[in-house]
Amino acid sequence: MKKFGKMRIAAAIALVAALLGSATASAVGGVTAESATPTGNTAKEIKTASANTISYRMMAIGNDGTETPETYNAVTEANLSDDSSDGDGKSLKLNNKDVFMPSFGMLPHGMNYRLSFKYKKISETGSERLSIYLDNMNPSIERAWYADPVSGGSSSEWTSYTYDFNSTSGQTDITYMRIASYGSYLIDELQINTLNEYVLNGSFEKPYYGKFTVDGATVTAADIVSDDYGKALKLEAGKGYKIDYSMILSKNAKYKLSFKYKKLNASESKGGYNGNTYGGNGLLIFTDGFSSDDENSRFYDMGYNNPADLNSWQEFSREFYSLSGADTRHATFVPCYGDYLIDDVSVECVDDSFLDVQFLAGGNFGGAYLDGYEFYGTSNFNFAKQSDGTFAFSSMHTTWGVGSGERGYFRIKTDMLETGKEYALSFDYYANGAGVEVAGVYNGNASSAEKRFVAINSPVTKWTNYEATFIAGQYNQNFLEVYGTAYGKNSTFIRNIQITDKTSGKTYIANQSLVSPEVKMIKNGASVRTSEPYGIRWAAGIRTADWNKLIEVYGENNVKAGVIVAPLDYVKQADEFTISAFNEASLKYADIVSDTFNAEVNAMAEGYSGFYASLVNIQAGNLNRKFAARAYVAVEKDGVVTYYYGEYSAENQARSIYEVSKSAVASSTEKEAVKEFAKGVLNKVIDVTVENGNAVLTEIAGYASPYAVSLSGNVLTITAADGADINNVKIVCVNGKNYKPTVSGNAVTVSID
Repeated sequence: MKKFGKMRIAAAIALVAALLGSATASAVGGVTAESATPTGNTAKEIKTASANTISYRMMAIGNDGTETPETYNAVTEANLSDDSSDGDGKSLKLNNKDVFMPSFGMLPHGMNYRLSFKYKKISETGSERLSIYLDNMNPSIERAWYADPVSGGSSSEWTSYTYDFNSTSGQTDITYMRIASYGSYLIDELQINTLNEYVLNGSFEKPYYGKFTVDGATVTAADIVSDDYGKALKLEAGKGYKIDYSMILSKNAKYKLSFKYKKLNASESKGGYNGNTYGGNGLLIFTDGFSSDDENSRFYDMGYNNPADLNSWQEFSREFYSLSGADTRHATFVPCYGDYLIDDVSVECVDDSFLDVQFLAGGNFGGAYLDGYEFYGTSNFNFAKQSDGTFAFSSMHTTWGVGSGERGYFRIKTDMLETGKEYALSFDYYANGAGVEVAGVYNGNASSAEKRFVAINSPVTKWTNYEATFIAGQYNQNFLEVYGTAYGKNSTFIRNIQITDKTSGKTYIANQSLVSPEVKMIKNGASVRTSEPYGIRWAAGIRTADWNKLIEVYGENNVKAGVIVAPLDYVKQADEFTISAFNEASLKYADIVSDTFNAEVNAMAEGYSGFYASLVNIQAGNLNRKFAARAYVAVEKDGVVTYYYGEYSAENQARSIYEVSKSAVASSTEKEAVKEFAKGVLNKVIDVTVENGNAVLTEIAGYASPYAVSLSGNVLTITAADGADINNVKIVCVNGKNYKPTVSGNAVTVSID
């Protein structure tokens, strides 16, 4: 287990406090991975972390009944919906005949891209569709002005859309796109990513066969067959099949060819291609690239050695290097011993020469977390979510696709640095275009050239790290001002910003990803605590990378992780489920702070460090009262404690000890000691349904109730079987309403409404 934070465990263990109205939270008995600190107020200033910043730069909407509106208006909050596919709470809402135009600078030529988004239909006319204008080279590498359209869609579930394309020099400069909505839709997770794939439509699912030939003639739909695996290309013995890559592969880079294949028969034959006849024992492959220094390594005979493989799908892959003295353009397949089906043909780069960039800014519509930065949303800066889930600041000269934007900037706060001391600023950047300043950084505002200590004037073809030194407060200002591109169609991306003390090596920026530290309940619902003292417990966790970064920047004594627990009825009274909101409303809660990560919880979610938070010794009157839990991580800086909260919903995180006890007795894997505790809880709560003058006990799987119930008028009587103690009954719940029982002999009675 990994320790986190310095907690006063002895004090927490000794503490037993009544709180939460009639609820009681007590400390965990013994040193465990759980400790409870009941809280109602704090002497320190606390605040809830700020929400994401949403920017609408480089995007607009027009609506004049055509797909090419003459005028556009900037996107505003009114164009967003609170329904989202990615959990950030925002998506783009397109009404009938709306045309959405995002711009993204110029996509570099000679590369493949994937346009992707999620969509949901919000109108029901039966003729909803999306028309997607994108001046591109389609998967057949033919000039196309539209991507594949969307027709219909689900009104209850988000649907994924992808379209792969190419940008070719001399054909078009791709700087924007348009989505025209017929009917109403929600759009989310809109991205244009560089695509590490050089065979477009290698699954043969779409009718783009222009880069595939058989004996020199273009493959047609007649060469495509349907199989239990989907669509596949049939390779007939004696013919040569060539799959052209969508571009010439980079010189001396390393690639991998992979595909699935099925051998249909084993008839002996010779393979012919380009006037040559080839012999072999199976499928002969020409990669048009070397797998070693030997030129003959361009050829590979898969052979045929296992008759058991006949008519079953197999997988093949082979790495190769592109030629240094010639163009590497295609792979050739020559079946020399029977017919084959092939599918999922792929060529991908497997070294670090591939450029991974997502170009479209703001397409997640939920914004980015900008703590530590000052963002100026009236300029040409925005932020683009990258494939790893982090964000990059992005700038370009063109905005909306209908004009030019003022060169903008953002600021990096440096008020935490020691004035007069030397520090290093570092960041990663990618920039296309030439002959312009693609990035500049000033020590303070850009009022004079002498303040500039970063000036990058050359584009790069891959993410590149840059570092420069500066003196904190040299010009009596506690920020750095960062500028991006200032010309035409070019764009600049900046990410992984860090400030480092040149002497000590200490780092100062925790928010490098522009993503709020992610903390969450690892599992929906709750369970019975599996060791004494028993109670109700929740599993929570924080993303391990976020935790490590916070510890690095703020120190372990200033970072803690925990769970706030409160009765669900209190949560409904507060404005929001946060510690500051509960303090302001004078509502009680339990602040359960853990001192150890738990290996069992860690295993529940990859990449997260987890812990259990338990509420024990729950009073009898609260056995069927729902308690809600919300995970958090808190950071203290300069006497202010900032809380970062995980997502919360009553449906997922609110449970009673009675509910989790029912689940425990029904479980086939729960320990017997836990089941006995759970049965003890169930013995204390009598759940009854009264309808049409009849009273019926609620049946619970795995539990045999020792009680019987009868109704006379409005008096409900519960009797105990031999050996059962009627004094165990603490709550009688009738049709969802709790009653306090009156004990008389071997029975209890309640008068119901």
